[in-house]
Amino acid sequence: MSEITTLLDEFVSAVEDDDVEAASTAVSDITSTYEDSALSERAAAARHRTKRQTEPVAKRTRTEWIEQDVRDRRDKLQAFQDPHAGISVARSAFLGQAEIYTETDGAVGRESAKTIAEDLRELESEAQTAREEADSAATDVAVPPTVRVMTPETGELSVGETTVAVPVTNAGDQSASPSLTASVESSGLSVSAPEAVGPLSTEETTTISLSATAESAGSYTARFEFDYEDDRVTTDAIVLTVVGEASGERAQQTERATGTQATENGGSDDLPTTEVLVGTGVATAAGLAAYLKKSGDEG
Repeated sequence: MSEITTLLDEFVSAVEDDDVEAASTAVSDITSTYEDSALSERAAAARHRTKRQTEPVAKRTRTEWIEQDVRDRRDKLQAFQDPHAGISVARSAFLGQAEIYTETDGAVGRESAKTIAEDLRELESEAQTAREEADSAATDVAVPPTVRVMTPETGELSVGETTVAVPVTNAGDQSASPSLTASVESSGLSVSAPEAVGPLSTEETTTISLSATAESAGSYTARFEFDYEDDRVTTDAIVLTVVGEASGERAQQTERATGTQATENGGSDDLPTTEVLVGTGVATAAGLAAYLKKSGDEG
C-alpha cells in the first residue's frame, strides 16, 4: 500500500467519523505528498514514454513468442501513461471537494468528499501497480542517453525578460552530457539556454535556466535540440504561455507540445502528451467554501 492510498483511507475514515479536524490533517498531508512527488512522477512518465517509443516493433522474421514479449512490454509501458494522464484531474476534484467539506466544518459535501476520495484511492492504486509493471518492463528496453524536457511548474510567463526553470530528465540508460540549442520559431518570444546539459546520470532529473524575452502575449512552442557525443540528435518541445500585464489573463497552461525524438536512422517518433497541473479548480472551491461558511454563520 502506497503512502497516498494510506492517507486517502485516513481521510475517508475521518469523514465517516465526522472528525473534520482529522480529515483536514489528512488533506494537508495528501497535498504535501502530491507536491513532493509531482516532478518525480512527471519524470517517470517521460522515461516510460521514451522507453515505449524505443521498443522496436517486432519483425516478421521473429518467432511468435518474441513478438508477444515485445507487445507485452510496450503495453505495460503504455499502461502507466493511461491512468497518469487523467489522475491529476481526479486529484484536483478531490482537493476541491475536500476543501469544501473541511472549510464548512463538515456541513457541506460529506458524502461527495467520501465518494471522490474512494474513487481516487482506486485510481492511485491502479497507477501504482501500472508504474511497478512499467518499471519492470523498462529494464528490458535499452535506451541510449536521451534528455527529455518537461513543462515548467510556473506554467506561464509575463511580457518582458524573465528566467524560467525548465525540468529535464535523462530517460536513457547511460550518463548524458549533450550540447543544447533552444529556439522559438514564432516571433514575439525569444529564448536562450545553457550550451550544454549534464552530466545527468540515468533517471536523474534537474532543471536548466531558460532566459526568455517576451514581446507579446500568446502561446509559443519552445524547441530543444540535444546533440550527443555519438552524433545522435534528439529534439523535444514544450508550450510556453505568455500573459500580457495589461489584460490580466491568468489562464493555466495544461498542454505539453508534441516532442519529436530523432532516431539513429534519421527517422522520428512523435511523443504527444498532456500534463494537467494539480490545483485546477481549487481556488474556486475555496471561494465557494468561504461563501457557504459565511452563510451558515449568518443563519
